[in-house]
Amino acid sequence: MNKIFSFFALCSMVVFSNSFNAFEVIEKNNTTIDINKLIELGLIYKNGIGVKQDYNKSFHYFFKAVINGSVKAKNYLGVMYLNGYGIEQNFLKAKELFLEAKKEGSIKAINNLAFMYANGLGVDRNYNKSVRLYRIASKKGSVVAIYNLALLLEEGKGIKKNEKLAVKLYKFAVAKKHILAETNLAIMYLEGRGVKKDAKKALNLLKDSAKKGNVAAFNTLGYMFAVGKGVKENKRTAYKFWKEAVKLGSKSAGKNLNFLCKDNENICIDLK
Repeated sequence: MNKIFSFFALCSMVVFSNSFNAFEVIEKNNTTIDINKLIELGLIYKNGIGVKQDYNKSFHYFFKAVINGSVKAKNYLGVMYLNGYGIEQNFLKAKELFLEAKKEGSIKAINNLAFMYANGLGVDRNYNKSVRLYRIASKKGSVVAIYNLALLLEEGKGIKKNEKLAVKLYKFAVAKKHILAETNLAIMYLEGRGVKKDAKKALNLLKDSAKKGNVAAFNTLGYMFAVGKGVKENKRTAYKFWKEAVKLGSKSAGKNLNFLCKDNENICIDLK
């Protein structure tokens, strides 16, 4: 099963003030600039919180925060370049911003550089560099880095394969509420890799992760019930889990549903 690298994108759950409209007026009038407010505005427009999502405005506020000296905004602006949000996609510019933020102590920037090396984005794919960077970030307490190190340990990329240690790190990440780690740990339990096989623990982890909206958990649950992996086979239940995954944007779940319905037309008609 494919695992997912955890990327330090701009998706943190943040509670914002309701004063951003007033601030926009103040900012246009060239009064004293509040860098934190600029970053807040960037996140508000990036995520469409209380306003229509607008990557151009988001980019504008992050850029303004950068030119006014914000290290945090350099990382956010790098993410915008990395994804092509509000600006033409530019991996080199993203890397440059992440490197600058890294020099100034940004843990998120270290993770984002590691992500680029692990996926070959604007750089030659280099798992060894990715591991080194994730180790630096993990020593600084980054749960994202710990999760990604576990992933690389599990697959033996850039580091000697060690499934037992991967499980240990996944467990640590789960304890710190990392949603993707729940699914990966569940798969380790399901397949008995690095830990004693335990389908019940796998099922509980996946259901918990699915409640939090993790599409990978819905996909895996669908697979388990479709083929009877660790549970009693139940095509109807598989259909329901994959249907939820499709709602969350999973293309692979859509393909799985097509295969399922091709061989079990009556089930799909009944549940539609």
